[in-house]
Amino acid sequence: LTLYDAGEGITQIRREAAYYYNIFKDYVTDEYKEYLQFITKEEEEPYQADAVIMIPYENIGERIITLENFLNKYPNSTLKEEINEKLQYYRLNYLLGADSTPTMEGNSIHKENIEEFDRFMKKHPNSPTVELIKYFLANYKDKDVYDKIIKKIGL
Repeated sequence: LTLYDAGEGITQIRREAAYYYNIFKDYVTDEYKEYLQFITKEEEEPYQADAVIMIPYENIGERIITLENFLNKYPNSTLKEEINEKLQYYRLNYLLGADSTPTMEGNSIHKENIEEFDRFMKKHPNSPTVELIKYFLANYKDKDVYDKIIKKIGL
Protein backbone atom coordinates (compact mmCIF):
# COMPACT_ATOMS: atom_id res chain seq x y z
CA LEU A 1 0.00 0.00 0.00
CA THR A 2 1.07 3.57 -0.63
CA LEU A 3 -0.10 7.01 0.42
CA TYR A 4 -1.40 9.20 -2.39
CA ASP A 5 -2.01 12.96 -2.29
CA ALA A 6 -5.44 13.39 -3.88
CA GLY A 7 -5.38 17.18 -3.60
CA GLU A 8 -7.15 19.65 -1.34
CA GLY A 9 -5.46 18.15 1.73
CA ILE A 10 -6.84 14.66 1.10
CA THR A 11 -4.50 11.70 1.37
CA GLN A 12 -5.65 8.29 0.24
CA ILE A 13 -4.27 4.84 0.84
CA ARG A 14 -3.87 3.00 -2.47
CA ARG A 15 -2.55 -0.34 -3.52
CA GLU A 16 0.45 -0.62 -5.82
CA ALA A 17 -0.58 0.20 -9.42
CA ALA A 18 0.43 -3.21 -10.81
CA TYR A 19 -1.09 -5.18 -7.92
CA TYR A 20 -3.80 -6.99 -9.90
CA TYR A 21 -1.65 -7.35 -12.98
CA ASN A 22 1.10 -9.04 -10.98
CA ILE A 23 -1.35 -11.46 -9.37
CA PHE A 24 -3.42 -12.42 -12.42
CA LYS A 25 -1.18 -11.92 -15.49
CA ASP A 26 -0.40 -15.64 -15.77
CA TYR A 27 -3.99 -16.79 -15.20
CA VAL A 28 -6.12 -14.68 -17.54
CA THR A 29 -6.71 -14.45 -21.28
CA ASP A 30 -4.63 -12.09 -23.41
CA GLU A 31 -7.65 -9.77 -23.52
CA TYR A 32 -7.78 -9.42 -19.74
CA LYS A 33 -4.01 -9.21 -19.52
CA GLU A 34 -4.00 -6.24 -21.91
CA TYR A 35 -6.79 -4.61 -19.94
CA LEU A 36 -4.89 -5.06 -16.68
CA GLN A 37 -1.84 -3.47 -18.32
CA PHE A 38 -3.96 -0.48 -19.30
CA ILE A 39 -5.42 -0.18 -15.79
CA THR A 40 -1.92 -0.35 -14.34
CA LYS A 41 -0.82 2.53 -16.58
CA GLU A 42 -3.87 4.56 -15.51
CA GLU A 43 -3.15 3.99 -11.84
CA GLU A 44 0.56 4.76 -12.22
CA GLU A 45 -0.24 8.03 -13.94
CA PRO A 46 -3.85 9.18 -13.43
CA TYR A 47 -4.93 11.55 -16.16
CA GLN A 48 -7.43 13.56 -14.15
CA ALA A 49 -8.01 14.50 -10.53
CA ASP A 50 -9.79 17.33 -8.80
CA ALA A 51 -11.09 18.74 -12.13
CA VAL A 52 -7.52 19.05 -13.50
CA ILE A 53 -5.98 17.24 -16.45
CA MET A 54 -2.73 15.91 -15.00
CA ILE A 55 -0.94 14.49 -18.05
CA PRO A 56 -0.15 15.98 -21.46
CA TYR A 57 -3.06 15.87 -23.91
CA GLU A 58 -0.84 13.84 -26.24
CA ASN A 59 -0.84 11.07 -23.61
CA ILE A 60 -4.63 11.22 -23.41
CA GLY A 61 -4.73 10.88 -27.20
CA GLU A 62 -2.52 7.82 -27.05
CA ARG A 63 -4.72 6.26 -24.36
CA ILE A 64 -7.70 6.84 -26.66
CA ILE A 65 -5.89 4.96 -29.43
CA THR A 66 -5.01 2.14 -27.01
CA LEU A 67 -8.69 1.74 -26.10
CA GLU A 68 -9.83 1.95 -29.72
CA ASN A 69 -7.26 -0.69 -30.71
CA PHE A 70 -8.40 -2.90 -27.83
CA LEU A 71 -12.00 -2.74 -29.09
CA ASN A 72 -10.86 -3.49 -32.65
CA LYS A 73 -8.75 -6.42 -31.50
CA TYR A 74 -11.43 -7.84 -29.18
CA PRO A 75 -14.79 -6.82 -30.72
CA ASN A 76 -16.72 -9.38 -28.67
CA SER A 77 -14.96 -8.63 -25.40
CA THR A 78 -16.88 -9.01 -22.17
CA LEU A 79 -15.08 -5.77 -21.22
CA LYS A 80 -16.55 -3.90 -24.22
CA GLU A 81 -19.06 -1.86 -22.21
CA GLU A 82 -16.49 -0.78 -19.63
CA ILE A 83 -13.90 0.04 -22.30
CA ASN A 84 -16.46 2.07 -24.26
CA GLU A 85 -17.36 4.07 -21.18
CA LYS A 86 -13.69 4.82 -20.43
CA LEU A 87 -13.16 5.75 -24.07
CA GLN A 88 -16.10 8.19 -24.02
CA TYR A 89 -14.74 10.00 -20.95
CA TYR A 90 -11.22 10.11 -22.37
CA ARG A 91 -12.62 11.64 -25.57
CA LEU A 92 -14.68 14.16 -23.61
CA ASN A 93 -11.68 15.31 -21.57
CA TYR A 94 -9.43 15.26 -24.62
CA LEU A 95 -11.73 17.63 -26.49
CA LEU A 96 -13.06 19.82 -23.71
CA GLY A 97 -10.52 19.44 -20.92
CA ALA A 98 -11.68 19.62 -17.31
CA ASP A 99 -13.16 22.42 -15.18
CA SER A 100 -9.76 23.68 -14.03
CA THR A 101 -7.93 22.89 -17.28
CA PRO A 102 -10.29 23.56 -20.21
CA THR A 103 -9.15 23.33 -23.83
CA MET A 104 -10.93 26.61 -24.59
CA GLU A 105 -11.00 30.10 -23.23
CA GLY A 106 -13.84 32.27 -24.43
CA ASN A 107 -14.36 31.55 -28.09
CA SER A 108 -10.92 30.19 -28.85
CA ILE A 109 -9.16 26.88 -28.43
CA HIS A 110 -5.77 26.97 -26.73
CA LYS A 111 -2.95 26.82 -29.27
CA GLU A 112 -1.39 23.73 -27.68
CA ASN A 113 -4.70 21.86 -27.96
CA ILE A 114 -5.08 22.77 -31.64
CA GLU A 115 -1.52 21.53 -32.22
CA GLU A 116 -2.36 18.31 -30.39
CA PHE A 117 -5.55 17.78 -32.39
CA ASP A 118 -3.55 18.27 -35.62
CA ARG A 119 -0.91 15.80 -34.42
CA PHE A 120 -3.56 13.23 -33.54
CA MET A 121 -5.41 13.55 -36.86
CA LYS A 122 -2.18 13.18 -38.86
CA LYS A 123 -0.90 10.25 -36.82
CA HIS A 124 -4.25 8.41 -36.54
CA PRO A 125 -6.33 9.40 -39.60
CA ASN A 126 -8.53 6.29 -39.34
CA SER A 127 -9.42 6.77 -35.69
CA PRO A 128 -13.12 7.40 -34.99
CA THR A 129 -11.93 10.18 -32.68
CA VAL A 130 -10.83 12.20 -35.74
CA GLU A 131 -14.50 12.72 -36.63
CA LEU A 132 -15.12 14.05 -33.11
CA ILE A 133 -12.14 16.39 -33.34
CA LYS A 134 -13.35 17.76 -36.67
CA TYR A 135 -16.84 18.21 -35.24
CA PHE A 136 -15.43 20.07 -32.25
CA LEU A 137 -13.27 22.31 -34.45
CA ALA A 138 -16.29 23.14 -36.59
CA ASN A 139 -18.56 23.91 -33.63
CA TYR A 140 -16.36 25.22 -30.81
CA LYS A 141 -17.73 28.79 -31.08
CA ASP A 142 -21.30 27.65 -30.45
CA LYS A 143 -22.67 28.53 -27.01
CA ASP A 144 -23.87 24.96 -26.56
CA VAL A 145 -20.67 23.27 -27.78
CA TYR A 146 -20.31 21.33 -24.52
CA ASP A 147 -23.80 19.84 -24.88
CA LYS A 148 -23.17 19.08 -28.56
CA ILE A 149 -19.92 17.26 -27.81
CA ILE A 150 -21.44 15.29 -24.95
CA LYS A 151 -24.30 14.21 -27.23
CA LYS A 152 -21.97 13.41 -30.14
CA ILE A 153 -19.75 11.29 -27.88
CA GLY A 154 -22.78 9.47 -26.52
CA LEU A 155 -22.71 10.42 -22.86
